[in-house]
Amino acid sequence: MDVVKIKDAKIFKASIDNNAVLKQDERIRSVPTLILYKNGKEITRWEAGINLSLSHIDYREIQKEVDQLTGANKF
Repeated sequence: MDVVKIKDAKIFKASIDNNAVLKQDERIRSVPTLILYKNGKEITRWEAGINLSLSHIDYREIQKEVDQLTGANKF
């Protein structure tokens, strides 16, 4: 999945390899995991399938969620 195509959202990447606290706090069970937040509150998440990728998720699905949160493309 190509998250760089997502507009109107800030993208942050974090490694949980050496950060067990982050892994626990964010309840990350598989890698990669993509979490969408608004004002610090989790809105939705996408987690890797058995193949350990997010290839089953199209970036447009994520963009749709972002647009709903930001009010983009209302008109």
